[in-house]
Amino acid sequence: MKGRRSVRHFSDKEVPEEVINNIIMTAASAPSGAHKQPWTFCVIKDPALKAKIRVAAEKEEYENYHGRMSEEWLKDLEKFETDWKKEFLTTAPCLMVIFKKAYDLEDDGSKSKNYYVSESVGIAAGGRLSGPLADAIDAAYGSKETFMEKFGAAAMPNIIKGKDDF
Repeated sequence: MKGRRSVRHFSDKEVPEEVINNIIMTAASAPSGAHKQPWTFCVIKDPALKAKIRVAAEKEEYENYHGRMSEEWLKDLEKFETDWKKEFLTTAPCLMVIFKKAYDLEDDGSKSKNYYVSESVGIAAGGRLSGPLADAIDAAYGSKETFMEKFGAAAMPNIIKGKDDF
């Protein structure tokens, strides 16, 4: 995880349903305030809906890049060569969206408060990253245990970066 980075270039290759389910199950098992799991995961594959999401995201990002972000922030982003355009939202075969829930609705219509919502959702989102990594290791090496026996923990950053010279 130490070598993790934000990826902005995505393949349009379909993701197997088993992989998607593993990612969601891994993330959904994250700890949360009072174990209330204040999140909802959505997988979006419909091209028309992905296009609408892209339009909305690009509108917000345009505003960010043209007035909301400080000059210092924009300067810090230069090394990533990023901008307000978000082509990857329509290129990727699916989008995984995590919605946070400030409260739950009980059967009687009353609200039940959730705790540490932003922190809990952040942990769940981080857990989402370990699911695909585990799948990649399993696919390439048979199992995480086999990988660790053969290469050791020091090889993990290279796997994350897509290198095979470990």
